[in-house]
Amino acid sequence: MPRFVTLVEGRDFVFEVDGEPQHLDFHRAVPVEAADPSAAAEAALALVRHELTRRGLAEDRPLPPERLAVEEVRELAPGEAAEETDFVWHLAEEDELLWDEV
Repeated sequence: MPRFVTLVEGRDFVFEVDGEPQHLDFHRAVPVEAADPSAAAEAALALVRHELTRRGLAEDRPLPPERLAVEEVRELAPGEAAEETDFVWHLAEEDELLWDEV
């Protein structure tokens, strides 16, 4: 079965940082085996949703595409390795724009 690496992005997850709510986005690389790119995207989204639910960051149901989406799917070449990354959290784009003005 073909192997793919899928880049999943999440938007607008709220964390409390120093007593203040912060809206953070994330990206995560997820390697999966799947029949085709579409199936790889679905499998990667399911894995990320499961992990978000396990960590208490989402309920056990699909998130809308504006909150959780696949940004890229790439088929791996034979013998090519891809590591799964953990969630890489960063400020939401709107917050980044505010920081640029300071």
